[in-house]
Amino acid sequence: MIRSKNRLALGLAAGAVALALAGCSGGASGGSTAAPTPAPTETGAERVDSPGVTATTVSIGTISDQTGPTTGIQLPWLHGVQAAIEAVNAEGGINGRTIEIIAEDDKYDAAVGQPAFKKLVDQTPVAAILGLNTGNMQAAVLPSIETGTVPVLSGQTTILDAINPVKEYFFGLAPTYADQVDAILAYAPERLGKEDFSVVVVHNGAATGVEVEELTKERAVGGIELLGSVVLESAATSADAQLQTVIGLDPDLVLFHGSGAGVNLFNRAQEKFDTHYPLIGISPSGGPGAFAGVTPEFGNLYEYVQWAYPVPIEAPGTAAMVEAAEAVGFGEEVNNPDFVAGYAGGLVIIEAIRVAGENPSREAIAAALSSMSGFSTGGITADVSFSATDRVGIQEFVPLKWNYETSSFEIAE
Repeated sequence: MIRSKNRLALGLAAGAVALALAGCSGGASGGSTAAPTPAPTETGAERVDSPGVTATTVSIGTISDQTGPTTGIQLPWLHGVQAAIEAVNAEGGINGRTIEIIAEDDKYDAAVGQPAFKKLVDQTPVAAILGLNTGNMQAAVLPSIETGTVPVLSGQTTILDAINPVKEYFFGLAPTYADQVDAILAYAPERLGKEDFSVVVVHNGAATGVEVEELTKERAVGGIELLGSVVLESAATSADAQLQTVIGLDPDLVLFHGSGAGVNLFNRAQEKFDTHYPLIGISPSGGPGAFAGVTPEFGNLYEYVQWAYPVPIEAPGTAAMVEAAEAVGFGEEVNNPDFVAGYAGGLVIIEAIRVAGENPSREAIAAALSSMSGFSTGGITADVSFSATDRVGIQEFVPLKWNYETSSFEIAE
């Protein structure tokens, strides 16, 4: 077992490499589905007068990129949420209510996402919001979260400012970037076969990319040397120039922040120039699209740390997830960790609504999330826990690689 200064442990779990962090926390696509503003109604003997709640429904909102440059990772996430919600609705819903999704498209643009957030808070009100899958979106609406009353469960990203200090209504399901950088640097010696190594950060130029660069600089101690950073924007169509810069720096490892599309561009450039720099990426920088059209020689240069475990990684909850995905036409996506992350988020919000009871108000859902301890997603992620002082739900990873023979992910060994 290896521990870093932040108490990250690299160990063996269930026969696979697991990167466990101990106390290291720092709709359909293309539009939105509107729901009417609920009027006060009666359910049993209890009066319901809560935004997003009627006697027969609970509305939740999602905010994600459905038509912008990061749809390759965010659309599968939304499909995962939909699969989890539709599965529970098929069984009659929660406490006599079905769950409705109002899906907003932020187009990977905070200027679009901010009014979408306001819409879900005030105009087509929801009881909770899932998503805000990019750091720029979280940062843009953070003041509204701090002063608002709608519980927000992050989907694929948790920025440090959102959880430190604790915000009463914000819950980060995804591990922080500090967690992810620690996991990458702890796994790198095994990947590279040596303890001392040099690293270059390739990131998308967003605030979260700069955060990852700064975190790597902070954690590049002992035998780890940070040589520099290179920006590969999310809308880029080529990574040739970025690779040329990396060649000039000549690192042992590229630490990648961005999307699977960016990874694909980088390794296509490596194929073109016949370079073989190994990459390890953050959790949202994967998915099958990262490997599309890239030969195994170069695609196998990429691995990434992930907290959502796709098929064929077997877990007690895998069969239920597959059944739910197939029921809504997303069966081919169960081997995508981004889909699994969305499905897990759906399970968490379903549990919070269940615990909230007969009147699942915003306040009751927030309280249920805040007291969630050891909630099992069926092993498709680590158990989820929040508290009054810790708003990061998952802090455990496995390193994934792509198996070209089976066209699926597997744990890197």
